[in-house]
Amino acid sequence: MQNNIVARNKFCDITQIKFRKWNEIDAMYWKLTKNNPERKSGEYYSNAYKDAYVQYNRRLIIESANAFGIPPELLGGVAWIEAGGKPEEYKPLTMIWREQFSFMKNVKPADHTSVGSVAMQIRVAATTLGLDPGTLTTRDQLELATCLLEDEFNLRLVAQHLRDLILYDYPDAATLHPTDILNRTGFSGD
Repeated sequence: MQNNIVARNKFCDITQIKFRKWNEIDAMYWKLTKNNPERKSGEYYSNAYKDAYVQYNRRLIIESANAFGIPPELLGGVAWIEAGGKPEEYKPLTMIWREQFSFMKNVKPADHTSVGSVAMQIRVAATTLGLDPGTLTTRDQLELATCLLEDEFNLRLVAQHLRDLILYDYPDAATLHPTDILNRTGFSGD
């Protein structure tokens, strides 16, 4: 994989090989066509993209989940829900826009922008990496956003964040078996 690296920043390596990102044509086809399962249009188009994203990244999902001790089904499910939607290439531009107009009322800070196929806010990503989001420069935020667009970085960070969320609520939890948590809290589905 090392010979596929084309760029590097202080947070990640950016590779050539990746799953095709959701774009404005996908969003238009999803929103503007009627739901038709045979033609895979409308909501079926979105679902087909999600299916393909999870299938393409199956190995990364399993490896990332196992690395952080969570069920691959949890990470895969979150990935399926999050894939698609807003075109990804515009998300870093949203950060720049928010940074430029942060003086205006009702404009969220740039670090509230969600980036990546499995969308994660810049501030959450920074915290998950052990960084103070308040100390990140605009360049740091943009570099982190670029990394979140990379599926391998994105899925590993989301897996780590999911594990952290489980452990926050249930510090003694066996994160690989969240049904144990549900059984102890009365949410077993029975």
